[in-house]
Amino acid sequence: MKLNNITANLSETEIATILKDAIELQTGMKVDNISFNVSVRSTGYGMAERDEPYFGGAVVNFAKGQELKG
Repeated sequence: MKLNNITANLSETEIATILKDAIELQTGMKVDNISFNVSVRSTGYGMAERDEPYFGGAVVNFAKGQELKG
């Protein structure tokens, strides 16, 4: 049987947890927290001007006092 059009709705907390686990696995360093840059910006001109939400990336803060692996 083939599955089509599978959708998963993830919360901000679930996404942060997935990213944290992946970053810690890749870097070997402990992540303190992750925040997301989400905002609204105006696009268009005149009558066509409108507000659009956008994702500007994520900020990862690593726990202090860790040894850098190199």
